[in-house]
Amino acid sequence: MQVRSPFTYSARVTRFLAICLTALTVTAMAAGAHAADPDPQAIEFFEKQVRPLLADRCYECHSGDAQKGSLRLDHIAFIQMGGDHGPALVPGEPAASRIIDAISYRNVDLQMPPKGKLSGEQIEILTRWVAMGAPWPNEPQPGAGAAGESFDLEKRKREQWAWQPII
Repeated sequence: MQVRSPFTYSARVTRFLAICLTALTVTAMAAGAHAADPDPQAIEFFEKQVRPLLADRCYECHSGDAQKGSLRLDHIAFIQMGGDHGPALVPGEPAASRIIDAISYRNVDLQMPPKGKLSGEQIEILTRWVAMGAPWPNEPQPGAGAAGESFDLEKRKREQWAWQPII
C-alpha cells in the first residue's frame, strides 16, 4: 500500500486553486472591459462606421426576431455570447474572431453576408473595430423580440386531446 504525502496533495490543491483564481481574474477583467465608459473617439468610430455597417448588412438576418445561427449582432453582449458556433468575436483579436473570418470569405463554409462579400473598406472597418477591442456604448440590451404566448397549462389541458377523458 502506497501512502500519499499530505504535502503532495496540498501542492495539487494549491495549484488547482491558483489556476481557478487566475481564470476568475481574467474573466472579471474581460467583463470589466466594457463596464467602463469607452474612449469617446472609439465610440464615435463605432457610431459613424460600424453600427451603420452592421445595420445595413447584418441586422436583416442577425437581430431581433431574425437570428440565423442563433446569432444576434445588435448588442455587444449578444455578439460576445455568439450563436450556434460560439462567440462571434474576441475583442482585440481579429484573427481569432469568427465574425472577421466570415466577412473575409476565408472559410468556404462560412461566408457572410451570403448575398455578396463586403467591400475591402467595410472589411477593414470591422477588422479595425475588433482590433480596437470592439468598443460599444454603454446601453441596455434590446429586447429579445416579440414576447411569445405565455404558457397556460389549464388552457392546454382543455385543448389538447391527450388530456381529454376517454369516452
